[in-house]
Amino acid sequence: MAAAVRSIGYFTETRTILDHEGREVLELDVVASPATEAFASKILLDAKKSSAGFGDIFKIYGWRVFLKIPKGCIVHGVETEAPAQAAFKEICPKLEVYAEHFDIGKDVDMTSVPVLNAGAEEKLRHVARLVGWYQLIAERLCVRDFQDIKKKHHGEEMFARIQKYRRACHLAFFESDPLKRAKLLYKAYMDDKHISGAAVEWQAAKDGKDPKDIWEAIRDSASYPWLQHVLSLETKARIFIIKNGLEAALNDAADDDKMETFWKDFKLALLPSNFQTGFERLSASKYKHSVPYILQLYVELFGGFFVDDLDREHLAALAGQPVEAVMEALDLIDVFYPINNGWHTTSRELRLLKMVPAYLRGIGAYFRKSFRGLKSYSEIAPNMDWLVSKWHNATLAILGRELAVTEEALTPAK
Repeated sequence: MAAAVRSIGYFTETRTILDHEGREVLELDVVASPATEAFASKILLDAKKSSAGFGDIFKIYGWRVFLKIPKGCIVHGVETEAPAQAAFKEICPKLEVYAEHFDIGKDVDMTSVPVLNAGAEEKLRHVARLVGWYQLIAERLCVRDFQDIKKKHHGEEMFARIQKYRRACHLAFFESDPLKRAKLLYKAYMDDKHISGAAVEWQAAKDGKDPKDIWEAIRDSASYPWLQHVLSLETKARIFIIKNGLEAALNDAADDDKMETFWKDFKLALLPSNFQTGFERLSASKYKHSVPYILQLYVELFGGFFVDDLDREHLAALAGQPVEAVMEALDLIDVFYPINNGWHTTSRELRLLKMVPAYLRGIGAYFRKSFRGLKSYSEIAPNMDWLVSKWHNATLAILGRELAVTEEALTPAK
């Protein structure tokens, strides 16, 4: 369901957990933010394999009110009976919580979660939905590997640091003020901004290897899924900071005077000048509502790399924006997070975002294979097909730990 909503024009936040002193209070399946001018009109979605009942409706109503989210939706896999549907039509609009039947194998057709990128061809949305489903499974398996490793090394400082980082990212979501949320995310990021590197050093010392070998493994193979999770967590945190800062600006800036007041307050937050510059530039962009969504698609569906202009066109179509918006969004990464030599590197046909794990690279490879109908990656990257195939196979190996993957398109790439 999360992959389906992301494929139709929504920035998605998934499996967000609120805990109290280590005890889970609630877990949210998906919170979706429209990549439009209605950016702040979030939808809280909860998935059920069975049919939905009024108990589910009122549960999500309570969560929606508690979290101050405008709309809620139960997405159920089994169609409800006619009497229940009639009752839903009467009660649901009063609660702003709806029930929608959904089948991942079919086109998305949910009245309360409308398609926002209708200009994209249906095949593009369909492939984004199915490949995105694999991405979320691979992500969950990497998280599971982290949890298993953490149990084996209970009490070690390295894993306490990672867990603190993960918890801070989750808890920031539940702060109702988006400016405070952005500041909390930024604090978590800055308090341990090189956490992936520290985790790599820990693993290298454990294995008696050079850290460079560990880095290569998590970038290009199925090895160390737990480290791949940490790397992806840090990469996503950068996007979430931008997203929540933008939401804060939009909530507080109905007109130019309020926008000016917002930026004065924002500067008082003691954030660095690059963030001030980044948000000022973002707020002035005519594509600002789509920037977080574009960055999410780029990392989570396109694998953080481009092969050619067709890639840029496909991402732009999914985002419902021109290619210019895609390039502007990617340029903003360097404005917000300046590093030596920039965030992108080029290797023959490939333009790569740094710090992206192999499982996401492989998802990006498979997305192209599926949508373009490729028989071999040499069709799009004749010089670097060996690396794209390696990424594909890395993701396949991770997925194979849980799925009986039989689709021809997911056979090992050569």
